[in-house]
Amino acid sequence: MFNYIKKIYFIVFLSCISLLSVQAQDIHFSQFYASPLTLNPAMTGNLNGSYRLTAIFRNQYATIPAPYNTFAVSGDMSVLRGMLRGDHAGIGIVAYNDVAGEGDLSNTTVLLSAAYHKSMDRFKAHNISVGIQGGFTQKSVDFTKLTFPNQIGENGPDPILINAGINGEPIQNNSFSYFDFNVGAMYTGKMTEGISGYGGIALHHFGQPKESFLGSDNRLGSRLVAHAGGEIFINETFSLLPSAIFMQQTGARELNVGTAIGYNFLENSRNDARTALFMGVWYRIPHEVIFVGGIDYKDLRFGISYDLTVSDLRIANASQGGFEISVGYVGKLFDAKRRAPMMYCPRF
Repeated sequence: MFNYIKKIYFIVFLSCISLLSVQAQDIHFSQFYASPLTLNPAMTGNLNGSYRLTAIFRNQYATIPAPYNTFAVSGDMSVLRGMLRGDHAGIGIVAYNDVAGEGDLSNTTVLLSAAYHKSMDRFKAHNISVGIQGGFTQKSVDFTKLTFPNQIGENGPDPILINAGINGEPIQNNSFSYFDFNVGAMYTGKMTEGISGYGGIALHHFGQPKESFLGSDNRLGSRLVAHAGGEIFINETFSLLPSAIFMQQTGARELNVGTAIGYNFLENSRNDARTALFMGVWYRIPHEVIFVGGIDYKDLRFGISYDLTVSDLRIANASQGGFEISVGYVGKLFDAKRRAPMMYCPRF
């Protein structure tokens, strides 16, 4: 029995080591389209209005003792519209906090964001955007909440060693910080009256910053993001909103594909689908099926999603992946359309 317990704590220790090296994937959202500034800096200021405010919260693996919680907020605005011969720029700020595991591994990041949006034709139906982000990240962990092999005696974990924080590991700091840098590019286009689309690519952690609780030269791997989507009106009432995202970081890969169907209220046209209900399904290959629902009402969007684990991971988390809730608002400080025609920007 004791050997069995030792094996369990050895597995826990391996998990602790992964925390010390911090070789983990970045935060990710099932509603990736609802958090544009964590997706691609090129989306900064790409909106049909003057400014945009967003917030999103994710709770993952609620069945385990220490679930993962992620919260992100952002604000961005369009600037210099009507002053750049049909182009415009965007500025913004995004902040997020992620807390994971029994050691409360915390990641707090604040980034400033800027983008330039270039119109490719006089109707502003096709546009190219480039963006950059820069800011600071702080990571910390509470080692007193973790159990190490040196804290396990003949009768199991030793509370004296645990409470005293004596773990026998070469830990130098319980927190560190670094400067981070992201870049991105994106295309948006309106092909016909009822079909529009977008595609983008971003590289996060461009400089591969150094991060370690042990003082080693561990580097955070760059994360490549490729995303695409669109909107296809079936008729004046219904539309399809397919989208996909692919991410790769230090050997880990994620592909998420799916579509939603939107019900657009009759008073709205294809050019101004301001009020709509939508629901859809995405598949994060090969682990989770994601159910999404929400509503657009004028300038406000509300979304909710639930991840259902369908792979072997369901044994560990009782099939429960993650729950998300998002809200976004696009405001107008002036009659932007009168000052300068709007570029197409994706709704979903």
